[in-house]
Amino acid sequence: NINTPSFLFINETNDKLIVPNPAPIVKRQGDESTIELNHKRMGDNYILSLAKGLSVASHVTNLSLSQNRLSDRSVSVLCDTLDQNSDICKKLQILNLSFNKIGEKSILALNKYINNIDCNLEHLNLEANCLGNRLVSLVLNTIIERIPSQMKYLNFAQNNLNDDSAPDFANICKACNYLQVLILYQNQFKNFGMSLIISELKNHFYIKFIDISWNLIGTNLNEELPSRDELLKCSKDPKKVFNNAQLEELKIKMEYPQVSLLKKSQSAPVLKQTISPFTRELCEL
Repeated sequence: NINTPSFLFINETNDKLIVPNPAPIVKRQGDESTIELNHKRMGDNYILSLAKGLSVASHVTNLSLSQNRLSDRSVSVLCDTLDQNSDICKKLQILNLSFNKIGEKSILALNKYINNIDCNLEHLNLEANCLGNRLVSLVLNTIIERIPSQMKYLNFAQNNLNDDSAPDFANICKACNYLQVLILYQNQFKNFGMSLIISELKNHFYIKFIDISWNLIGTNLNEELPSRDELLKCSKDPKKVFNNAQLEELKIKMEYPQVSLLKKSQSAPVLKQTISPFTRELCEL
């Protein structure tokens, strides 16, 4: 059959003069609904070939392409494919494009896919794409407009974000009632922006895990944030995890600035007085 995902994938790799491999499309064993090609460093040509195969696929619910050196050239086409294939658009729940090099063209195509009436995306991972506030805000606003009740997992860590996008993340926390995981580590949020975000989680019913580590959070964040007792009310079960392990760890991360940024502006003796005893030895590395 010349109209199968595997045939179209292999035919496209032949046209691009790259070694064909049907594994991404057809599996001899395991879950056929999952395509996981993380850490393969495949590059744009293979993903363009994958997009060709996905144009007639109907079984994929999980598409993970982390760390594959992908750019707008392939990811924009891939998102267009997801938008145009109604079967995948209806079934796809997990999309992982983390640790790539996507930009505005890909984000616009992703927004078009999310805007599709058939989109059922629940899990979106765009970590480490250096998107910046404007592009991330475009995605967040589209999610709020189209699929707020579906979204359960959002990862925008390592995307050069700061307080300018904090109101959009606060709106996400308010609109996405079923959000369970929010990951924002290693950005540039300060006290004011992070207080906006966490304050919206005070009465959130389903949130289980937030990671706000390695931001520009200062020692007085607790003065602007809800109290520890209020944080405990953020979920039905006080034992649920907030930020890596326990609320105590969240408190530590709020109370002490992150080490790597302090190194740039303070000497080691000052560092030892500023950071917690738990991390003090790091400043001597």
